[in-house]
Amino acid sequence: MRFVYSAVVALCMVASAAVAQQARLTFPNGGETFRPGTSENLTWDTTGVPFSTRWRFQFGTTPLGPWTDLPGATNVRDSAATRGRFAGGFRVPAVGTSSGYIRMSEVGNESNFDISDNPFTVTQPRVVQVDSTIRGEITGTVRLSRTKVYGLDGYVFVNDGATLIVEPGTIVVGDTVGQNSVLCINRGGKLVADGTKNAPIVFTSRAAVGQRAAGDWGGIVICGRARTNHPAGQAPIEGGIADAQPGKGWFGGTDDNDSSGVLRYVRIEFAGIATVPNNELNSLTMGGVGRRTVIDYVQCSFNNDDAFEWFGGTVNAKHIIAYNTLDDDFDCDNGFSGKIQFALSKRFRTVADVSTSQTFEIDNDAGGSFNQPLTRPIFSNVTSIGPVQDTNWTPGNGPNQFSSRYGAGAQIRRNARAAVYNTVFLGWPRGIEIAQLPTMVAANGDTLQVRRNSWYGVKGSWMNLAGL
Repeated sequence: MRFVYSAVVALCMVASAAVAQQARLTFPNGGETFRPGTSENLTWDTTGVPFSTRWRFQFGTTPLGPWTDLPGATNVRDSAATRGRFAGGFRVPAVGTSSGYIRMSEVGNESNFDISDNPFTVTQPRVVQVDSTIRGEITGTVRLSRTKVYGLDGYVFVNDGATLIVEPGTIVVGDTVGQNSVLCINRGGKLVADGTKNAPIVFTSRAAVGQRAAGDWGGIVICGRARTNHPAGQAPIEGGIADAQPGKGWFGGTDDNDSSGVLRYVRIEFAGIATVPNNELNSLTMGGVGRRTVIDYVQCSFNNDDAFEWFGGTVNAKHIIAYNTLDDDFDCDNGFSGKIQFALSKRFRTVADVSTSQTFEIDNDAGGSFNQPLTRPIFSNVTSIGPVQDTNWTPGNGPNQFSSRYGAGAQIRRNARAAVYNTVFLGWPRGIEIAQLPTMVAANGDTLQVRRNSWYGVKGSWMNLAGL
């Protein structure tokens, strides 16, 4: 502890100094400027600290507190991948302040703690004015008019049997200051956002134009009744918005022909949040969405996690665009078997996630099991524009470098079955990566197919095997 503000703090310093093995917080440590809703790393110096010590991290606006626990960071084990570093562990709260502090303390030994040396700043952007605010749960039929700007307040759910109709040309903004905001279509609910070429529907940040940023809100979540390969046949959606027991935010069932409505000529911008570390919402998150749902001409831009992610389900999609994504452009899990055609992704050289970013990330499930149905999407006629402008470029942060967090253009792993046809990959560190033995066996047996594709400007090898 390195503050002398009162006798209480001085006593804390004595108690802390008596502990021989103490971590030192190194980030945030003062002088930084953060934006509400972003996910920042927590780092500390582990010299002299026993391996596997557990730590609790808290946020306050004075060095004396009061302290608020950081979600997902109250029992961090200082070992393995988190030794001295918790990627994304600081979810910046929606509290505007020029005197922010982080406190770390040993779990079970509050006398062993440290606080950031100097204050950091949390800036809140100006917000646009809305004509009407939407909050809570939607029942019945609700229509949004193109003549108004609507604001989402917190988690908004469209319940079973309800329909939210959004007229062409309508603008809906997600709250970026007061709290996290998400539009979630529950099982049995419908979102009919049927825009037109000349009057698209826009879901975006409530921050003023010019101040919007990736991760300002939680995007759109659609939960359907199609099959997934979860052992229970259903599951809560990622992102921390679902009920503890089956209810709001749960997906999965037995109806592969289920319909959750229409998304056509729709833009989803500046979305994707981690409500807790490693539990993210994307721009468009789809869980168990059935094939009678229409996804056509949808663009996800400036995404703070994935652009499109499918957890199971059978929904097809055409004419989709992922622009300036942080993590993966098209992420498939838990038995997704839809067909995706005419897609475009455009990456930026320094925008990549700590989890490694690629255009395709395709898994059967997190454990690589043989749970049925197997993940077997078909992607065709895709253009994937990667971060590498010149194969002489190297990983780094310089003007002629790309982020070291980029991986392959396509990563198929964990026992997935997938097909990628008639696709062009441009400017990637590696081409395609097939990971883990069951996935390689599937490729050898032709149940995983990568055919009639073109690879240009790939810095390394176009075919890579990993995890034998």
